Amino acid sequence: MALRKLERQKKDILEELKKENSIKIILEGEAGVGKTWMAREICESAISGGICYASLWLSLNMKFDDWLLYESIARQLSVHFTSEEWEHDENNMNYEQTLESLKRRILTKLKALRSANQDGNKCLILILDDEGKKMKEDLILPKLKTVIPESDQNMLKVVISRRNDNGGQISEDAGAVIKVEPNVFTIESLSEDESLALLRHSVDKRVAEVSDFGQLSVAIAKKSFHLPAAIILVAGALNYIGQHDSKIWTMESALEEAANDLIPLLQCTYDMLPRRLDDCFWHSMQLFSRYGGVHYNELITHWLIEGYLGSFNHLEEAYDHGHQILMELINCGILKIQEDNIIVMEGLLLNLVDRRHRGFFGTASVGLASVLDDEKWRGLGRVTQIDGIIKTLLTGKKGDNISTIVIDGSRLSREVPQTFFQYMPELEVLVLFNPRLNLLPSSLSKMSNLFVLVLRGCDLLEDVSCIKDLKNLTVLEISNAFSLKKIPDNLFEQMSHIRSLNLSGLSIKSLPSISNLKELRWLNLRQCSRLEDLPKLQAFTNLEVLDLCSATSFKRFQDKNFAPLQKLQILDLSHTKIQRLPIFQDAKVFPYLRNLKRLLLNGCNCLARLPSLKPLSGLQILDLSGAVILKEINDESFEKKDDLKVLDLSGTLISQLSFDNLNICDLKLKGCSNLEELPCTETLKQLELLDLSDACNLVRIKDKSFEHLKLLRCLNLSKTKITSLPSISNLPNLRKLLLRDCSSIKKLQNIEGLVRLEVLDLSGCRSLTVIQEESFKQMSRLQTLNLSEAKIKCIPYLCNPSNLLHLVLRNCTNLEKLPPLDSLSKLEVLDLSGSSSLSEIKAESIECLTSLEILDLSKVKVEGTLSISGLSNLINLRQLSLQDCLTLESEPHLEAFTKLTVLDLSGTAVRSFPSLDKLSQLCKLLLRGCSSLEKLPPLKSLRYLQVLDLSGTRIKKLPDGISELTCLTHLDLPDLKVIEEVGWENINRIPEELNWDQCSISQPVEIHSDNKQKPSILVNGTKFFQFLKENSKLGETYLKQIFFSVYPMNQDTDPTIYRPNDELMNNIYFQLKHFSHPKERVQTMEIHGFNEFPSDLEDILKDVEYVFLVENVCMTSLSDLGGGNMKKMKGCWLERCSELKSILCNGTDVELGENLEILCVSNLPKLQSLCSEKVNFNNLQDLHIDCCTMLESICPLPSQLENLKILQIKFCERLKTVFTSNKSSKCVCPRLHTLRLLELPELTSIGAMLPALDTFDPRRCPKLKDSKESLKRETEPL
Repeated sequence: MALRKLERQKKDILEELKKENSIKIILEGEAGVGKTWMAREICESAISGGICYASLWLSLNMKFDDWLLYESIARQLSVHFTSEEWEHDENNMNYEQTLESLKRRILTKLKALRSANQDGNKCLILILDDEGKKMKEDLILPKLKTVIPESDQNMLKVVISRRNDNGGQISEDAGAVIKVEPNVFTIESLSEDESLALLRHSVDKRVAEVSDFGQLSVAIAKKSFHLPAAIILVAGALNYIGQHDSKIWTMESALEEAANDLIPLLQCTYDMLPRRLDDCFWHSMQLFSRYGGVHYNELITHWLIEGYLGSFNHLEEAYDHGHQILMELINCGILKIQEDNIIVMEGLLLNLVDRRHRGFFGTASVGLASVLDDEKWRGLGRVTQIDGIIKTLLTGKKGDNISTIVIDGSRLSREVPQTFFQYMPELEVLVLFNPRLNLLPSSLSKMSNLFVLVLRGCDLLEDVSCIKDLKNLTVLEISNAFSLKKIPDNLFEQMSHIRSLNLSGLSIKSLPSISNLKELRWLNLRQCSRLEDLPKLQAFTNLEVLDLCSATSFKRFQDKNFAPLQKLQILDLSHTKIQRLPIFQDAKVFPYLRNLKRLLLNGCNCLARLPSLKPLSGLQILDLSGAVILKEINDESFEKKDDLKVLDLSGTLISQLSFDNLNICDLKLKGCSNLEELPCTETLKQLELLDLSDACNLVRIKDKSFEHLKLLRCLNLSKTKITSLPSISNLPNLRKLLLRDCSSIKKLQNIEGLVRLEVLDLSGCRSLTVIQEESFKQMSRLQTLNLSEAKIKCIPYLCNPSNLLHLVLRNCTNLEKLPPLDSLSKLEVLDLSGSSSLSEIKAESIECLTSLEILDLSKVKVEGTLSISGLSNLINLRQLSLQDCLTLESEPHLEAFTKLTVLDLSGTAVRSFPSLDKLSQLCKLLLRGCSSLEKLPPLKSLRYLQVLDLSGTRIKKLPDGISELTCLTHLDLPDLKVIEEVGWENINRIPEELNWDQCSISQPVEIHSDNKQKPSILVNGTKFFQFLKENSKLGETYLKQIFFSVYPMNQDTDPTIYRPNDELMNNIYFQLKHFSHPKERVQTMEIHGFNEFPSDLEDILKDVEYVFLVENVCMTSLSDLGGGNMKKMKGCWLERCSELKSILCNGTDVELGENLEILCVSNLPKLQSLCSEKVNFNNLQDLHIDCCTMLESICPLPSQLENLKILQIKFCERLKTVFTSNKSSKCVCPRLHTLRLLELPELTSIGAMLPALDTFDPRRCPKLKDSKESLKRETEPL
């Protein structure tokens, strides 16, 4: 769109530029006034208007060394490949160019452009954008003389943009005058009309349609001081709120807030960013405040290194995720992309306060943007992602010396690590994600320039001593290396420059010596669950971050005083066993600890008392939630706390508090059971959130407690014992009033003044009978009204019913009348379930609610026949519940409801469904008690179905396609009288919850299957086996006829199902994994992926003969399953049980060993021995061992394997001998006839005589001297 004032300014500047003596033009102005836009417009117009023949652009909001400077110019002139082109042509990553040759090529290119210029009067134009931010013109111009043709040096036109030095703040006098002095132009802000036009042009339709938009936009433009960047930022924030479900803002309140003050709106908008954007946004702000701008690839790599892109299997996935986040932040207007793909952030945003609980210092993994200073850190360089590796080249030096490598374990597995890193002597940054390495490559020890080393997710890593000589290391992370039990005490002896040390998730009990790490700033020991204490920390005076969150064994500090740690910014001891904290004051030397902003003690259930917090004068967030034995805080702790914004005492035993002179915004006292009366809040004039929910003994709140809380936005009194509300009618900014389960409140009054209220939740107020008629009269912004279980008879008059989005009146059994439904035009949720006294609702009145997403009319009277097809215009419905709606038609047509996720028709007269194919998003289908329903259509299309309730129907056969419902977690069966009706042969999985209560099955019958293999069925969870336990005959029979694979339910993401691979479904354990098919049916089972042994399987396991144990981290030996539970076990397969150290190791295992006939073990990284000398495998005939890297021998004595016939060992890199007999003469393994050995580099001998040996197949066992003949010959008599 055209902005007339800026266009006039551009015209004036171009006229000045045309003058022969006009060499330098300076564009000055406030941050966001449009200087960069103006410079770009001038540059383009100068080229198209014939003033200049070429342009060079340098963004000086980042620092250039010589190479980056000339490389940037070279890219603009296309004299060599850009990093983006490298991404498409890996061969060009080896491109060799010295700095001098690069400068010559630039000079040659400019001369060629000059020669091609027909008009010799045209000049070269140089744009220095954001000059002074990181670099000044006097540092740049001398470097450019060597690459600019001599004929152009006197004619060079330089355009410089720079901001007025006000730290990026908006000021009232922005851009009042155009021309300050010759060749210096102050860029003007927009006129009011132009500001309004720009705002209208930038906002979405939903924002522009708000009724007061015209009036409020004038105020917004004024608060933006008519600066284009500020207006565009506000528009982006408003659009984001409009497009997303904000729990904080309505569109109206957001506009109103913007009209009052921009910063709170921007602050709150970015606070509501989803987590995946949130961390990246705040990290970018930290990065740009130091470095101005970075290339987009470097920014994504920063996010990756800091751990913001989550867990991933392949680096490409993480990079793509990061690129998606980058584009979202650009689309929101938060980030901007400039020339040469440099990403910057609008200066106005750099002043926002990070109000997140843990902030940047508590969320970044290593804190590169904080711990590495400009003079020491050149950045990651121009990195590029190619073939699963992020890397960069030091192309300014001779040779392709890679400076940065980021690689994941799956990609590294395609290389030989030792040789892969061997030719990277100049490496400065090395990041390894999830490498499958026991030991680090020795070539790492020679990387003398290594600056940053990140080893994340190294779960097999056992030793890190090879890095101890990396003297220049500044950032070191060794995290989630679960096998690393101890770190050498001298590891850090040579690493005196370390500033960031992350050892999170290690199993260490104590730290090695860190006494010489004087530069240490970040110490991250999160989730070091065995760590009990730390060395003294007083000497680490540069320490900024001390993070021990979830170090669940940590009990104490050796330091008694943290006062010397003057730079400490965050101390996180959440979920530790800390009992007492060091004090924070040395009255003579360090009276205050001013920089500590976050003190996080969440879940410290052993913390009984606090030291005085008075010295923490800069404290912003204090979290003591879950400190369940903390009873008091000294009154002086809250003195001089002007910066304290968040105070969370939830779950403590605090009974009295004083809030004098506090400016807190958030006060959380949730679950403070000793709190009987609200402390005086008179001084809390900045309070925005007050949460007293679950303070179950709170009965008294003084009537005038809230009258001074003018900024209060959210008041939560849920589950308290208050009998009436204090006066709150004068809280003009209150948006949320939550009174859930306040069962003692009988009357609601004094709320009519809450003119900005958006959410009113009175659900569970079972004694509430009266709401004053005038209560809602001025609440024009009310969006959510929840009166569930209240005893009211009618709803008071609604001021603006068309704004209401959620109307929830569940179980309002006395409610007789509703407001006119046709006036609720924007309603998204209507829940009237159980409100049985309502006069009959006309179906037509519901049909007009076209925005409905949730409709629940369960047990509600509907006038006439309720036709589903009559609701077909409710195409946005996600949940439809019509339980016990007796007037529902018998054959509902559901094709229109393609977004449905929940359909509940329980207890209705439905007889059949024409089709369910269109309901592809359906997760719950509830048909309980549909006594006329005899058949369901095929369910194959319902691929997301999780819950299916058929109990009480007349269905006699499970519907087609039910075996393909891989997400099904709960199934209620109808009355199937014989097991054949279940159709086992067509089922390949059983959900976590299977309800058989209505089934009459009592006697087992043969399961018929055309396939010779028994059916393989996946069972999620163990509840199904409780049923088999209660029906022992069924259990015994079907364990023989069905191969059950038992997987746990994933409780983190409901409902995630562990999916078996095709091998499991086809039962190829028996076909390919060495278990021969028994001639008769046997009881078999697989147990897969349990962190704790499933106790519900104990009785079932007693009868199992063949068991497969896969990825069960709860096991350290086979006896962990209980010897008494496995008496009948004949065959056992153990795979990827990462904690398993021995198969059979003590006396209780004797019985297990005697019965075992077949044993297969695979990928057991900690397995050290098969058995002890006390245990015999008397009946073991087949033994297969694969990928057990710690195993050095198989068995002490051959006599323990006297019936062994087949032995196969593969990929056991430490195996030295099979048997380790101490006897002088070799022992005999008499029946072993087949011995296969593969990839055993350290194997030197078998250690036994094998008289029956028939097949001997050793492959790639270079040190083995035994042969088939020698193994047999030694048994022959002399």
